[in-house]
Formats: sequence, structure tokens, C-alpha cells
Amino acid sequence: MRVNRTKTVTVICLAMAWFTIFSGAAAARPPSLRLSPAALGPVRFGMDARQASAALGAQVEVDPGINGCNFWTLPGFSNGAQTIALHGRLAYAEIYRRGPKTTRGITVGDGISRLRHRYRGRLHGGRSGSLGAAENRLFASEVRGGATYELEFDIWHTRVIHISAGTRRTIETFGECA
Repeated sequence: MRVNRTKTVTVICLAMAWFTIFSGAAAARPPSLRLSPAALGPVRFGMDARQASAALGAQVEVDPGINGCNFWTLPGFSNGAQTIALHGRLAYAEIYRRGPKTTRGITVGDGISRLRHRYRGRLHGGRSGSLGAAENRLFASEVRGGATYELEFDIWHTRVIHISAGTRRTIETFGECA
């Protein structure tokens, strides 16, 4: 049996190029960060930008803000979400558009029944400094290192319309950086 050397080399080169292109694209894509009461992926509330960059393995972009607030751009958490640092430390994160999710898979647009199912027995009422127009607000809390952190779910017509996270104090008092 005679092997066509040109065809064999061409097929091998095409296979290697295909592998290089697609494996490189997957490696270059930042991981999707999930929001919990105390953290955003590996970035914990209270970290400064240098610590957050080290935790992510990628540079956190810090945009100048006002009144002690800075807006951070984190790879994997920018489309439909926002992170805010107060006095240089991550204090608040929010999801305002479908896409980014919590660690239990909840995102904006999900129904309240899915929310209750995913956070079985962990949801409770509470106070919020939110300026948003929600019919109802539900919270999931977590205690770490002596501080209480919360996820706030704003509900409108049985749907999650906004998700925010930070310390309980931040959630109760935070309006906007204006």
C-alpha cells in the first residue's frame, strides 16, 4: 500500500492548526466568575486590587470613581455586572442583566420558585439600602471571619430583577457612589 506523503502531511498540519486555534481560544477566555455572599469567584470582599489580581491570575482594572468609590473591571465578570470598591477594597458587586450567576446558578430573570429551590431554607427578609424598585427583597447570608455577608435578590412580579452582594452593613446602607 502506497501512502500519499503530501496528503498525510497536509492532514497533520491542518489538525495541528485546528488544535492550536481552538485550544488557544479556550485558554484565553477568562473564567466565568460566580457570586456568593462573601466573594466573587476567588476574589473575597475586602481585598484590594492587587490581592484581587493575584487571586484571579489576571489584572483587575480600576477606574477612578467619586466619594471614595472605584469601579473595578474583573475578567469574567463585566457584561451585565458591576463591582465597586470603597476606599480601595472590594465592597459591593451587582448583577443587573441576565448572564452572570450566583454560585447556586441564579441569574437575573429567574423565577422566585427557582430561587427558593436553589437556596432551600437559606432565604430570609431583611433591610436594604437599595434604590431599586422591587416588590420584595430576599437575602441569603453567610458568616465568615466574624462578618456577615449577604446576597440580596430584588424581586418584581415573581422574577429576580437584580442581585447584589457585600457585607450586611454595606447591603443595608449602600445606595450609590454619588
